[in-house]
Amino acid sequence: SIGMAAQPAMKNLRLGNAPSLSPDGKRIADGFNGKIWVMDANGYNAETLISDGDSWSPAFSPDGKSLAYVNGVRGKYELWVTDLSSRDTWQITDFAAYSVGSPCWSKDGSHILLTRSQADESNVVQVLASTDTPVADADMITHDQGSASAVFSPTYNRILFSSQRGVNGSWRLVSADPTGADPKVLSEE
Repeated sequence: SIGMAAQPAMKNLRLGNAPSLSPDGKRIADGFNGKIWVMDANGYNAETLISDGDSWSPAFSPDGKSLAYVNGVRGKYELWVTDLSSRDTWQITDFAAYSVGSPCWSKDGSHILLTRSQADESNVVQVLASTDTPVADADMITHDQGSASAVFSPTYNRILFSSQRGVNGSWRLVSADPTGADPKVLSEE
């Protein structure tokens, strides 16, 4: 019908698919039709970085040299990182029964927050941004089985995430310290 927006293939709060702006503001990374595109901030000079057809949720590292993203080619979504100059790519997670989404880098680029989900349950977890072999586990940040899509505050002293612990399982906005402690509900439905 007229006026309805097209729904992206991966419209899911737990996995997410927002574009990412490079730290210097000069480049944009976006997931579209399962491909990761990188372009100038004005939309010109677009190039396909990952073209396997099942990659989403790009996130620039704080130094702008790497891009984290989720890839689902093997049937479930895992976290991958690509070096933007060399195009070297490596898998960060191998969570067996879980999928991941919504990557967000720590200020120093050493860790990545992400949503780890299975069926209707999800938590915010943290992994190292570099590893020799994919990791099978992660540091738990939330433990409520209903949290997703964490981002750091501009000063990196708090994280902001969605939580399904609201009335009748509704989603609400929560702020906590980077370890998940001291949660404060910012919105309630």
